[in-house]
Amino acid sequence: MKTNSLQYGTFGNEDVAHPIVDQEGRANSATPHHTNQSGFVFVLGNIAMPGVFLVGATSGSPTAAARSLSRSAAAAMPFELLCFGEVEDMYATAREIHDDYAISRLDPSKHFFRTRLTDLVATIDLRSLNFLVTESGQAFINAEPGAERAIVPSAQPVFPRETEVVESCLTH
Repeated sequence: MKTNSLQYGTFGNEDVAHPIVDQEGRANSATPHHTNQSGFVFVLGNIAMPGVFLVGATSGSPTAAARSLSRSAAAAMPFELLCFGEVEDMYATAREIHDDYAISRLDPSKHFFRTRLTDLVATIDLRSLNFLVTESGQAFINAEPGAERAIVPSAQPVFPRETEVVESCLTH
């Protein structure tokens, strides 16, 4: 199903909007049939929404997910991929992170959080098999108040390129 607009699917046991993006980077409204699916948990930022971050999950490329979600007419500016982690169960991991940051959630029916990116980075890094802060993510972190005190995992990828992470996951 190709689409130029953001679609939402059921997330875990929650009946709320959640960006689910398939392996080709297309927004997908399909309900997950099982909860233990490996993939990626990612954080997107948008310069039109400073200090607000989208936390999502995909079984495909996090970069493709950012592009797909940016196609929405509701996105004032394109989303930027800030960090992502490869996880064994993307749905459960995303749900745990959403629960951890519930107090920072802007709207219970959306997956946007007003928090520090450094906090999200640390949270996702702890839950990930492999983790990466992108160059855009490092720039967002450097712009945060108190950035000079921020301790952030290295911006160097565990794998040299995201495509290797994606290919590695898709071949297993």
